[in-house]
Amino acid sequence: TGLVFEDGTRDTRFFNLNGVYQFSSKSMLNAGYSLSDNTFSGSNQLRAFTSSSLNSSLNHQFSNEFSGVVAVSLTEISRTTGETYLLNPTVGFSWMLLESLVVDASIGKSRVYIQDLPTIDGFTYSANSTYTAEKDTLNASFTRSVRPNGLGFQESDKAQLKWNRKINDVSDFYLAYALNKNNTINQVETASAGIGYNRKKNNDWGLNLYVKNRQRTATN
Repeated sequence: TGLVFEDGTRDTRFFNLNGVYQFSSKSMLNAGYSLSDNTFSGSNQLRAFTSSSLNSSLNHQFSNEFSGVVAVSLTEISRTTGETYLLNPTVGFSWMLLESLVVDASIGKSRVYIQDLPTIDGFTYSANSTYTAEKDTLNASFTRSVRPNGLGFQESDKAQLKWNRKINDVSDFYLAYALNKNNTINQVETASAGIGYNRKKNNDWGLNLYVKNRQRTATN
């Protein structure tokens, strides 16, 4: 998980259900439900938990270049220590500044409810830009999210930069760098850099070769 200094196994069983309703050619409603059961072995810190989530979003296309979204999600973590809830409403947009440049952004409010404890408030946000040329694609993103794991709800920041070069119709080459920082429980910072090659064999099969270097820094 990147949260503890232990080797072990995580087993996850999950179920997802999603539906889409098209109001018009420009408006669309999405709704979904997800359930996951997570268990850990080989760790004295991580605790098994069940997570269930309800989410919905309303998308509207204002023009060919600009669209907006309003979304809300409610997530519950159930553990032996009790139940914890996360409420996360967000607003965002997608803007095609140029035919080759698309920017997506969102901002939201996170509120964590823990039994018999004060609520924990924070913000979630994301910014993502993609530039596409004839053979090259450059993507840069920054995200702050709050998600469940074996220690409860964890707030984390992630920055990522990726360059992809198309070699031919069936293969491409890429360079990627990512920096992830956990903020809430265990303050761990993880940096990874990688180089990779993709090749599509047919509609069913593909090949990915990569080399990645990963470094983790913690307060201890």
